[in-house]
Amino acid sequence: METHHYHVAPPPLTLSVQDPRVEFIALDFSKLVDVLAQDMSPLCMEVTHADFSSYVHKDSLAELNVANRSLFENFLETGGKYYNVHLQPVPTPAREDQPRLVTSDENFYYHQEVFLREKQRGTTWSWNVI
Repeated sequence: METHHYHVAPPPLTLSVQDPRVEFIALDFSKLVDVLAQDMSPLCMEVTHADFSSYVHKDSLAELNVANRSLFENFLETGGKYYNVHLQPVPTPAREDQPRLVTSDENFYYHQEVFLREKQRGTTWSWNVI
């Protein structure tokens, strides 16, 4: 089975890869879920795996949390900030099973993980944080 990769980004897209297995799709994940589902459904009917990351930078921590929570509720973004490296020194090696160092209100990644866990409950799909 040949793999086909969809790369999603907000418009405008800069295309630097020329490969028939790679398709770039311009989508804005700050849109409502129903709008995104409608835009994506013709393209994603046969998708079996999804890897996704997104991030919107805001200088204010409050604005940062609001912006990225809404993005996640349309998809998922993770990274080093999950471990709070941007807020304080963290134990090394950083591990997912360590206690959270700040509250969910202070780190939008925690809200994202809780949201994903709740959406997955009672379903047949699984997820991981990478």
